[in-house]
Amino acid sequence: MEEILIFGGGGQAKVIIDTIRCQNKYKVAGVITNDKSTTRTECCGFPIYHEDKLPELKIYKGIVALGDNWRRSLEVNNILSKFPSFEFITAIHPSSVIGQDCKIGPGTWVAAGVVINPSCTIGAHCVVNTSSSLDHDCVMKDFSSVAPGAHTGGNVTIYDFTTVSIGAQVIHGITIGAHTVIGAGAVVLESVPERVVAYGVPCRAMHARQIGDKYL
Repeated sequence: MEEILIFGGGGQAKVIIDTIRCQNKYKVAGVITNDKSTTRTECCGFPIYHEDKLPELKIYKGIVALGDNWRRSLEVNNILSKFPSFEFITAIHPSSVIGQDCKIGPGTWVAAGVVINPSCTIGAHCVVNTSSSLDHDCVMKDFSSVAPGAHTGGNVTIYDFTTVSIGAQVIHGITIGAHTVIGAGAVVLESVPERVVAYGVPCRAMHARQIGDKYL
């Protein structure tokens, strides 16, 4: 079984480690952090190493386990700047249901209970979180995320770095622009532009959002 590394030692790392365990395809060799102030030595029973140890570990395969889309992209770029040939795995929980003709990019995590219906395309380093669903012909661009219990109709496009938060519902044919946050419990009945925070029932754009603004 190939050894891999998990980058990030928080809650997202815990659930991705559990996915890896259930997937039974890779062996977690350790958890990597860039937080020099941490005093923790393990996560879910696996040792935590500072990223300075990467050259000693000589393991060049893994996944970034950070919930925030922008932070995840920064860590991916940091890894590739030091190890250009680093290979990012796709972690797919065996309880998920994935339809035919779906494409899922490297570094993406598909959590327990997810349903992805036929002909969906999910980019690199995305998060499809617990018990969420995408109906047919949906597109998630790179570094986008769908939170637990969020659901979309068919032919929905979620652009780069956008998140659909917990319990949100998105009807058929909607487009959500890049770097946008859809709030928890929103009901999205119309397309949403890029770089806004939108929420409510029905969902409305409430204010502008800058690239990299914290939302978790």
